[in-house]
Amino acid sequence: YVGVVEIPWSECAKPENIEAVRKAIKRETDTMQEMRLTRLTPEETAKLTEKQIKRMPEFRHSITRRRPTPAEVSAGETEGEWKDRIVSKDLKVKYKKPAELTHSKVPSTSDFRLLVASTNLLEYEVWASDFKCAYLQSFKRARSEWRVIKLWNPDTRELEFHMCCGVVYGDQEGAAEWKHTLTTRLKEMGFIEIQNAESMYYHPVWGIRISVHVDDPLMTFEKAVKGYQKIRDNFMKTMEGMFVLKGWVQLLPGVELDYLSMRLTASDDGGIRIDNDRFVNKLLVKYEMQDCNPINRPLTRELLQILE
Repeated sequence: YVGVVEIPWSECAKPENIEAVRKAIKRETDTMQEMRLTRLTPEETAKLTEKQIKRMPEFRHSITRRRPTPAEVSAGETEGEWKDRIVSKDLKVKYKKPAELTHSKVPSTSDFRLLVASTNLLEYEVWASDFKCAYLQSFKRARSEWRVIKLWNPDTRELEFHMCCGVVYGDQEGAAEWKHTLTTRLKEMGFIEIQNAESMYYHPVWGIRISVHVDDPLMTFEKAVKGYQKIRDNFMKTMEGMFVLKGWVQLLPGVELDYLSMRLTASDDGGIRIDNDRFVNKLLVKYEMQDCNPINRPLTRELLQILE
């Protein structure tokens, strides 16, 4: 099991699927209308010219279905959840926007590993979370930058027109505007972004360190700071007041943390270990290679020639 699968409409429209698909479309439409889109009235739509419609930014429904995990299959579940996401067709192949509008660097593997290596659970608490629909939580654009967009509804076979007040998934600027939003909010709280490690932050007074990979933050709270538990609780409450998160998970001995397809585990002496065993095993199962013999060296072309 790896990832999700986008489903063509011919499959979605089958009698056994259509009701679940319609529910997924309605959930996404309601979310987008709450956070980004306002549908034009029939009177406003009637005023649009063919030339305006042709030049409009185009959005589409991306309907996916999550594959059941091996554990779910073993439990007798053979069908995954249907999900719809309204995305922008802002394709780079048609027009690549300037880097200053789209650049959004994430922490390097080395930076993340240094953060983990410098953390011991006897001295720090480690927590992770997840921003729900992060791009949709970025700042709304100035009113002059709002867009009228067209959206094809595959179920009703109609073209819909909406006013869009900010970035959505698929927009080239999406990651950059989300990072700007998060960085601005953290700086308002007193955090400082590390100059040589973008998307990593620290608070000089609260003893909090944060590494953020797009919408996945990992945080450490220094226990030596006086009242760190109250600081932690206030920080989490403040974050929940500014953003919609999917909850908080703490790394503890015996309680592993799944972060970016990596597994973080802790020993009783506070040491933290990172591995990709679970993800690697999923790939082996996917490609039916779980019975292959392991080797100690990475498989390169040179090694493959020797083995042959």
